[in-house]
Amino acid sequence: EGDNGIIGIMNTEECTGEVTVKKYLNGATPTVSDFSIDFFVEVDGTRRGPLTLNRANIWSMTFDTLPCGAEIEIYEDETSLPEGVVFDRIRSTNGDASINGNSIIFTAVEGDNGIIGIMNTEECTGEVTVKKYIDDELPTEGSFNFYVKYDNTTRGPFTLDSSNGWIKKFNLPCDKEYEIWEDEASLPSGIVFDRIRSTVQGAVISGNSITFTASSGDNGTIAFMNTEELYKIVVEKSTDELVVANTDFNFNLVGPGTNVTKIIKAGAGSSGNITFENLKAGSYILTETNTGFNTWVSFSPDPKTSGSSGKTVTINLPQDADKKNTVYVYFYNDPTNGGDADADADADADADDDGDGDGDGDGDIEVLGIQELPFTGGFNWIYYIIGFVLIAAGGVGTYLTRMPKRRSIR
Repeated sequence: EGDNGIIGIMNTEECTGEVTVKKYLNGATPTVSDFSIDFFVEVDGTRRGPLTLNRANIWSMTFDTLPCGAEIEIYEDETSLPEGVVFDRIRSTNGDASINGNSIIFTAVEGDNGIIGIMNTEECTGEVTVKKYIDDELPTEGSFNFYVKYDNTTRGPFTLDSSNGWIKKFNLPCDKEYEIWEDEASLPSGIVFDRIRSTVQGAVISGNSITFTASSGDNGTIAFMNTEELYKIVVEKSTDELVVANTDFNFNLVGPGTNVTKIIKAGAGSSGNITFENLKAGSYILTETNTGFNTWVSFSPDPKTSGSSGKTVTINLPQDADKKNTVYVYFYNDPTNGGDADADADADADADDDGDGDGDGDGDIEVLGIQELPFTGGFNWIYYIIGFVLIAAGGVGTYLTRMPKRRSIR
């Protein structure tokens, strides 16, 4: 009964602080519509987020309920940065804040705690294009390797081949020194390094290497120029004196993109030569296609003593070529060397017995095929040999007679 007093329910306004977080790109508010970035806020160790700054909030977000006295940490999620954008620094109007890398820490106070600007920049990159040329044209086959070195680290090998059209582009961080060079060990057989052709400003070229400092934007093109080495095969043909003069000796060469026959005229001890030119690297088969001859072949100038019997030789380019990319092959024919010597002797004896030999010593010439003998008959008589049949043609008639077997003709 009586006055029980006064009960006062006391309320206080919570002490809160306000802070605004903003995003800047290249020193200004972003203008790219799809640009967004995430960040986190920790209040006394409790993390909130990720929170996103994007076009919808004009890349700005204000927190106005930070408990006074609480430790606040705000930091960017760098994994959310778009490609080509990197963290730069944090800028703050809170003089009591502590900044460490991409993080800022401060103790919330009542009222305005300032603005925190998370600064990003678009990474400065320079583009460079590396190309491959063979004989001033893009290749049609093969693969070629090269390396790129910067920050004292070699990267690669990178490959130029049909899958990329023998062209590769790189985005390189600005203001770094780069060295790009060709891996000559990767060049296919018969392909050699020639030179580097470049449109990169300020580049220094040394042999198969180019060095330059990347700048923003297109730095130009680096072209590794290769050439395809071409080779020659020179065929030297010589014969014994018994081989008829001006005989056509046919030589067939088969190899990469090549199937060619050429003729050498030789005989009666004379010699001749032919050249197969503009040959690519690879394996070739060279064959003397004439039949009926004893033939020796060698890579040395005296095939009769150093060569082997046969009409075919395999030539591997560039392995068999000299320093001038040339291979010399020597063929020799000698009708009297090889075969059945006894049979030859018997045939010669038969010829003498038959009286058909060249007993008068008038210089009859042994032949292959058809050959006119020196004139030895009477009026208007001409003697021919076709195979082993003697044809005597004159003003009165034509006479055939079987010639004795001559094994000395090959």
